Amino acid sequence: MRTFVLFPFFLLVLLALSRGPLLAQGSTEEELEEIIPHDAHNPPLQLFSRVNPLDNVQEPFDVLHYDATLDLTAAPEKTMSGLCNITLVWKELKEPPPTFTFNLRDLVIDSVFYNSVKTTHETVGDPADATYHHAVLVSPFPSVGDTAVVTVYYSGKMTDEFGPGRWGGVSSSSGVLYAMGVGFRNNYVSTTQHWLPCYDHPSDKATFTGRFLVKPEMTVASNGLLIEKSEQDDGNILHVWNHIYPAATYLLTFAVAPYNEMNVGTPELPMLLYAMPNDSAVTKRTFALLPEMVSAYSVRYGKYPFEKVGYANTPQGAMEHQTMISYPTALSRRGDSFDLVIPHELAHQWFGDLVSPVDFRHAWLNESFATFSESVWLEELFGFESYLAEQEAKLDNYIQRVAPQEKALPLYDFSRDFPSSNYPTTIYDKGALVVGMLRYELGESRFFEAMRTYLNRYAYKTAGTDSLLAVCEEITGRELDWFFDQWVRQAGWPIYQIRVRNPEGQNQVQLHIKQIQPEEYGEYRSVPLEFSFLMPTRITHKLLRIDSMEQIIPVNVGPVVDVLVNQGPSLRTLAAFDLQITLGTDEKTELDDISYDIALNPSAGAQGVIIEREGIPSVAPTLLRLYDPSGRLVLSTRIDNFPFVLDTNDLSSGRYIFSLSQGKRTQSFLVFIQQ
Repeated sequence: MRTFVLFPFFLLVLLALSRGPLLAQGSTEEELEEIIPHDAHNPPLQLFSRVNPLDNVQEPFDVLHYDATLDLTAAPEKTMSGLCNITLVWKELKEPPPTFTFNLRDLVIDSVFYNSVKTTHETVGDPADATYHHAVLVSPFPSVGDTAVVTVYYSGKMTDEFGPGRWGGVSSSSGVLYAMGVGFRNNYVSTTQHWLPCYDHPSDKATFTGRFLVKPEMTVASNGLLIEKSEQDDGNILHVWNHIYPAATYLLTFAVAPYNEMNVGTPELPMLLYAMPNDSAVTKRTFALLPEMVSAYSVRYGKYPFEKVGYANTPQGAMEHQTMISYPTALSRRGDSFDLVIPHELAHQWFGDLVSPVDFRHAWLNESFATFSESVWLEELFGFESYLAEQEAKLDNYIQRVAPQEKALPLYDFSRDFPSSNYPTTIYDKGALVVGMLRYELGESRFFEAMRTYLNRYAYKTAGTDSLLAVCEEITGRELDWFFDQWVRQAGWPIYQIRVRNPEGQNQVQLHIKQIQPEEYGEYRSVPLEFSFLMPTRITHKLLRIDSMEQIIPVNVGPVVDVLVNQGPSLRTLAAFDLQITLGTDEKTELDDISYDIALNPSAGAQGVIIEREGIPSVAPTLLRLYDPSGRLVLSTRIDNFPFVLDTNDLSSGRYIFSLSQGKRTQSFLVFIQQ
């Protein structure tokens, strides 16, 4: 899931036990009511708190299938009526008599039936409670393995989660009626309960049939495949969507609008886009690279796991609903096929949809891997240097902007109190960096083998943080709990004070490295830090393991003109630095007040970079050294006047280091050039 703000501030067997469309294919509510009188004698319900989104609650039932019929002929208005048949199997039975638990918010429950017999239900808790739910009496007492159908008739006006940052639930805007599966600020996280009676917890995945009755001019986009589209006697159109793969309830959705449908896939794997007629052409351009994205992720993570790929333009988004992603219309209208929100949401079809979190404490398993996959997509397009550049951008964004706002949060079981939320940016950017470090720690081939093993082992099921840890340890034969402890379960990141000395004329650099992060961040060990030593004709990169709170490391290299940290060709480490370099003497000169800035040349049509200098204007000329991606010196030139424009037409794409020296003072910059 990626948020996009438009204003200030994603088995096997279809269990077809349907009662639709609109009650026509089964017993009517009145017919069902005749089976049992209203004053039936039922024992009192034994009620307790359940459906905690931050806990893996073991229920005595397993939902197999939802078959919902929704009258949405008022769309784009939110008024609706419907019924939902919930097929379940009893897996654990204890005294007192079991109850079936379901969630539904702000809609009126007209009646409830258990195996076609009308029964009682009781509402438990207050709507402000995270565990607010409805409990259905089960009678007669079932046996383990028994299958049952709970039928809920309901109606009213669908709602969203309300409050600041309202997002999850059902919204209507710009002629589109649509459902978003999670919320940012509510305490129950999953918001499918705003339109569907369901056990709204990610641990219980089920297949889904959605029967949507809409006006003739409307189209419905939903999960799975459209298996029926038929005109009813009243002229309205019934759209029947069927999804044969189990989905967590928060990944179920619908969008109703006068959409155009476009297929950019194949008969074997449809890739459907839904856009308003005026947006259709630009939306198709925006998703021009979608087939290549599916191929790239399939190679790394395993075959695409569902029957279709789908994106529907909605006023808000993005959200990874299974096979029907809600994508912000404003982004589609840009025509930008390189927008990273597209591959982010696609990656969720593996991380989050194929394998869902057992509860929302493990939401990082979704967002961290999807955000990491943004960098993987750029690697597919432009090579590993582009992957590193994107990881570095995420590092800078996290350290400079996200962390000061959200404070230090762990990836697993983070605080949701403001300024955090159900989906803090920490689990996106910090998470992507941690996954990138896990890639380095495991090694290239074993990392992707571990990812495929994890996804295959828990396919169409749920998993937690320890599930991923166990797979990584199995594939590598190594104990990795230390890695998950300090990077996933622990808040914060290491901050290193680094003092570099290279006495004049000597071929040894001394690194004095000390961890200076706040005590509550903890200690970090076995942290990979890559140092780049710039010498007059080449660069030498050395990757060192920092394993203690303070250590001195001699490195046989030099003499050097500059040293860079965490900008090498191997990885980007989640860390911050206080770096001080002493080359030769330790004397301060007026050159210490000089600073440089490098940017793309703003001149229209120009290919190159522009170098600006700030500080005392009457100092000596500057020596520019340019090192190519291999670390070889490709240019050494004197700059007498600023601003200085360097033509890059003859340079190939890749990461270059610009080193600017005056006397013994040097500033270096890593610049990614894309031709």
